Amino acid sequence: NLLFPSCIMHCTVLEIANQTGSIRQMTTENPFDLHASIAESGARLVLSTPGVVLIADKPVYVFSGGSPSNVYINAKEIPMHPKERKETVGFLTGKVLTYGKIDVVAGVPTAGVGWAWGISDNLGLPYTTARTEPKDHGTKQQQDAPIPTGSKVLLVEDVINSGDSSMKAGNGVRVAGSNVERILAVINYNLPSTFERAKKEGYKLDAVTNIPTILRVAKNEELLDKAKLQKFNEWYEKMLATSS
Repeated sequence: NLLFPSCIMHCTVLEIANQTGSIRQMTTENPFDLHASIAESGARLVLSTPGVVLIADKPVYVFSGGSPSNVYINAKEIPMHPKERKETVGFLTGKVLTYGKIDVVAGVPTAGVGWAWGISDNLGLPYTTARTEPKDHGTKQQQDAPIPTGSKVLLVEDVINSGDSSMKAGNGVRVAGSNVERILAVINYNLPSTFERAKKEGYKLDAVTNIPTILRVAKNEELLDKAKLQKFNEWYEKMLATSS
């Protein structure tokens, strides 16, 4: 079994934590195979969890810029399903174990908070919230708890589209005196413009899975009917055209 020695799709967080040494050895020997395995398994999970991939004839979502969309990738549905939630935290943990030293895990509100909490609890790391801007009340801080200066911080999101919220949160952590290099999500749209911006701002983007992998798995394993798959493909082609 490639990802975790005794479990891959039905492992609990505790089982993953108990196998940390084995995962570290495997990721060192062949990290590409590990990441490919996580991406494909994550794609199956996304496609099989109700409400995550919504494809309709009429718009079901409006992007922050105001554009309507007949496809919506809603990772917020995953935590409603306990088995899939545990599996997703396991996949995220497997990714983090390839990164080397991490001092603090920070979740980007609101959807990144639960995933960041799960990773930090699994690996015994400190957790805080990293907001896109300082709060307008209370302590008026951008991070809910002070991060020690010089800490290596991992930012966690649910979905990366433009990456705007993640990078704003990361910039806030940097201003406070800590180092943010990696942003990890459950799903990445894999848009060229987002990767270009991340590179310019000094961020490395990663995710459990991504739209191209979800499309490929859906097609190869016939997990979507032909009509929905065609709409999904057309939608993503438009997203890519807009991004380029």
